[in-house]
Amino acid sequence: MEITCPKCGFARNIPDEKIPERAEIATCPKCKHKFQFRTVTQSVPPPPLLSDTPPEEHHSQAENDRPQGDDDTSAKPMRSEKPSSDGGDFWDSLASMGTPNQDTQHPGETEDTTEGVTREGEIEVPWERLDIYGFFPGIWETIKRAMLRPAAFFQAMPVGSGQIKPLIFYLLIAQFQIVVQMLWEMTGVAPGMSGEGSVTGISTVMLLIGYPLILTLLLYVMAVLVHACLGLVGGATREFEGTFRALTYGSAPMVLTLIPFIGPLVGAIWSLVVTFLGYKYIHRTTTGKVILAMLLPLIPFVFVLALVMSMAQRSAVPTF
Repeated sequence: MEITCPKCGFARNIPDEKIPERAEIATCPKCKHKFQFRTVTQSVPPPPLLSDTPPEEHHSQAENDRPQGDDDTSAKPMRSEKPSSDGGDFWDSLASMGTPNQDTQHPGETEDTTEGVTREGEIEVPWERLDIYGFFPGIWETIKRAMLRPAAFFQAMPVGSGQIKPLIFYLLIAQFQIVVQMLWEMTGVAPGMSGEGSVTGISTVMLLIGYPLILTLLLYVMAVLVHACLGLVGGATREFEGTFRALTYGSAPMVLTLIPFIGPLVGAIWSLVVTFLGYKYIHRTTTGKVILAMLLPLIPFVFVLALVMSMAQRSAVPTF
């Protein structure tokens, strides 16, 4: 019989002979959720009496025929065959049998713990486990996963761990982007990036304090707007933090600004695609709902732009 936990999805095939006859309730060894895995429709009939002797006489005769010994364990009652309310020990023993759909580990193989799999089977973000990965390996591994494996990365994204670490990741990527741009301008590698409004004129205070504050404000405004649009189209199946994480970790491809000229453009397009996949897989929603939610915030801007252009045309003085 295959028993599946309805809460976390843990499943295992159990031989029928190992399941007690009257067991109905099981406790999942992964999430400790108790559930009814079957319904016992027939009660087990009592064993037939071998003679017409009353049960009391059978009991006293068994007591007289019992061999006497010094061991007090002979006087202990026998353990009842009725299963406990949690379905017996057969389910608890599954905890050592691995996670669902996990292949059997062969002798001589070592368990791969570099992925940092949680108890629920979610892949933890390496940036949020610096105690295991370290600072630079953690941020580098997170960037690689977001860029090269965005579907698996966001599908296993744990939501509920807070917004501070994703925010710091986003700000580090943004700071890296502007520092690289300043480097290209100062060295003259990309002269087209210099000129009026050049980032080389930004003061240290603005770079370290003002710029992160402005980015944080814009990030939260965009996250609130997109999450509200996802809610309007029925695509927000998880909390606001899920949308926030898709935006922050979706900025990982912006490290491509390290490549002069084409790096910023390629990074922006790649980041848009990764963020799109983040919305889709974190919220477990459809492609159409995500596209609609991403387009809805553009409607007010298009409307305002059209209004401004219309007013400008009406106020223009015709020339002959």
